[in-house]
Amino acid sequence: MRSDIQSPLRLYGVGFLLFFASLASIRFDSQQIEPNALRVVVSATTAPIHRVITEYGQSFQNAAASVVATKAIQDENRVLNAALSKLGTERARFERIESENARLRDLLNLSNARKDLRLRMARVTRKAASPYSRVIGLELDKQDGVKVGMPVVASGGLVGQVRLVSDSAIEVLLVTDMRSAVDVVLEQSRTRGIAVGSGDQRTYRAHLKYVDRSESASDGEKVLTTGDADRFPPGLVLGTVRLDPRSPRRQISVVPTVNFETLDLVYLVLGTTGLTPDGRGYIQGEK
Repeated sequence: MRSDIQSPLRLYGVGFLLFFASLASIRFDSQQIEPNALRVVVSATTAPIHRVITEYGQSFQNAAASVVATKAIQDENRVLNAALSKLGTERARFERIESENARLRDLLNLSNARKDLRLRMARVTRKAASPYSRVIGLELDKQDGVKVGMPVVASGGLVGQVRLVSDSAIEVLLVTDMRSAVDVVLEQSRTRGIAVGSGDQRTYRAHLKYVDRSESASDGEKVLTTGDADRFPPGLVLGTVRLDPRSPRRQISVVPTVNFETLDLVYLVLGTTGLTPDGRGYIQGEK
């Protein structure tokens, strides 16, 4: 058993001797220029160890350089990822700002196109689509002058009518609510009827009712308010006609031009200004 222990020790001893001999040879080489027999013998004996030391040193150097390069790449990746994340956040913010600016421009265009109306901007704060109603809540900087029954419009057209005014809330009944009824006329055919909200909770629709059977309607035709009974200003777009050829009865649906899903800014119609819609003159009797 003792011989088993001594054998590895001898190997380690020989290895250390060769290692130190190799180091001595390297130092000796650095000091001697002329070749001699001892130098040749030592060089031949320690050449394998020289190669091992050189290869090991080179491998260690390469590994160290690889570690440093990997860490540098990781640090650079972290910096780039942080920059990309920041750019993504900025892009999302700019897109929101651009989208809101587009909606504001649309509202401004509506204001410019209807100078006959006194308008006040409001922000939609909530939407409700229960089995019984389709209403939205509004937020105003000031509520003075706002009354029940006032029309509400957006860039796409008619939204609905104010149904509740309180210190804490303003509620608007949408034109698609089953309790809503609006006197309308079709733009091309001049067919008249009443747009009644469908009350459908899956989609925003209305139905054109009380239409004379002799009257006609075309698919895609615009549906406009008549202004009858002074409930809504005339000429506001409520939606477009959608005919269902599969229906056994002559059912005319109205698809609102307002996108209620994304609606966030509206105008309350406080009254009239006495001007014509283009603002270039006065309406007779309103001057």
